[in-house]
Amino acid sequence: MTKVLIFDPQIGGHHLDYVRRIFDALYTDFHVIISTNNRLKDTTEFSMYFSDRINNLTYDLFPPLDTSGFMFFFRSYFQLIKAIHKNKPDVVFLPYADGISYIIGLFNCFYFMPKKIRYFGIMMRNDFAYQSRIHFTTKLKLFLLEKSPFNCLFWLDSEAVLWFASNRKKLALVSKVLYEPCNTQSPISRKEACSLFGVNMDRRYIGIAGVIDPRKGINLLLDSIKSSFLPDDVCLFLAGRFDPQVLDLVYSQYKELLDCGKIHVINKVLSETELTGALCLMDVVCATYVNHAGSSGIVSLAMQMRKFIVGPDLGWLGRNLKIYDRSVVYHTIDTIIPSIIEALHKSSLNCLSPSSSNLISPPPCFEAIIRAEVLENKGF
Repeated sequence: MTKVLIFDPQIGGHHLDYVRRIFDALYTDFHVIISTNNRLKDTTEFSMYFSDRINNLTYDLFPPLDTSGFMFFFRSYFQLIKAIHKNKPDVVFLPYADGISYIIGLFNCFYFMPKKIRYFGIMMRNDFAYQSRIHFTTKLKLFLLEKSPFNCLFWLDSEAVLWFASNRKKLALVSKVLYEPCNTQSPISRKEACSLFGVNMDRRYIGIAGVIDPRKGINLLLDSIKSSFLPDDVCLFLAGRFDPQVLDLVYSQYKELLDCGKIHVINKVLSETELTGALCLMDVVCATYVNHAGSSGIVSLAMQMRKFIVGPDLGWLGRNLKIYDRSVVYHTIDTIIPSIIEALHKSSLNCLSPSSSNLISPPPCFEAIIRAEVLENKGF
């Protein structure tokens, strides 16, 4: 049976959800091996995503790669080579190929990548597609990507694939659009959402859910709720696994607002039901990302649920929010608070709860696209 090695050295964020979905897409047709760090089984996400698949899993576990920055990707590359030699796969799939793909391209220049293997990867960062001038470091990354042996690179932003068609023909040939996977849970009423999280139904809520980290501009939301410009009945709701740095910021500098109920913190890995409930609770979803040109799973889900959204005119977010009819797009940080107020006003004029009749159709199936592409490119 054809072997597929799913290699993911970093667990957390989107990664394990993608690993689960890739596994589901392939395990009926392939012998799938998940190569990851040995802390996997100790994570809340593991029990959430894989508890009902435990009998079908084959592992290749290794110690955590306790480095950061670009050195992490070098160590990941060498760990990948070990995993390939050990498991002898026919297909290698990288759920998060950013970073390591450039190292793979570098070593492939010297013919150090194992041959007769089909390589697939998911890419999340595509700043180049929105830059008027391509910087040297970006050119170098694209050069290394061209030298890599990938048979298919999946991009979560169609703009990247369109950009390649005009600027990098070689990459265009191996690039394919893969849409952010969306939650399939049915929405609940606002009353049910308030009961789920134990919050006051008489308040209005702005916030964000998912991984709560600096990348999402949480400090901007904290400053907004601390200001005297937002209406008194508006509270900030933050739900998901917190980055320790952000959690420390909230409890050290905004404790008074926590104590009086102006800020609500739910620090845990959310189930799909809880993630849906968190968005149902919010009057306005605030996607105040900072220097983030890529896609956003939580914004994709919020759009599917027809929520009002505030976000910057930046990359994927700006392009999609500007054509979404329930959004307020801001251009500078100074206009975040007026944008939130405008979105709250629009939300109050439309009091419909999300229901099956007003949801946007979900994007093409994440798993189906992966399965079709791997089967088509199997080449054995």
